Amino acid sequence: MRLHKDYGNPTLYVTENGVAFEDNVTKEGSVQDDDRILFLRDHLISVYRAIKDGATVKGYSVWSFIDNFEWFDGYSRRFGLVRTDYQTQKRIPKKSYYWYKQVIANNGFAF
Repeated sequence: MRLHKDYGNPTLYVTENGVAFEDNVTKEGSVQDDDRILFLRDHLISVYRAIKDGATVKGYSVWSFIDNFEWFDGYSRRFGLVRTDYQTQKRIPKKSYYWYKQVIANNGFAF
């Protein structure tokens, strides 16, 4: 909203929004990352409120789709919606992946 007020309502695109949390890999092989879901949900709520208050937000992208090399942290932290097993290169969609897939399919979510 500060950009909206200070710069005459520019068109905004959130190009990288994400966070690194520990992934909880279950013995069945699924990845539980509830903290990431809460982080993304809270930020999407803020984007929604900004739009309702008059900000022109045209896009939102999660950082990152897949775990990868991060310049500051190397491979030590995981940001993606899909976990990469660096030994086997196997890709495992995380719980946040399925949650965000539903957000996209529904063009939003109920809060």
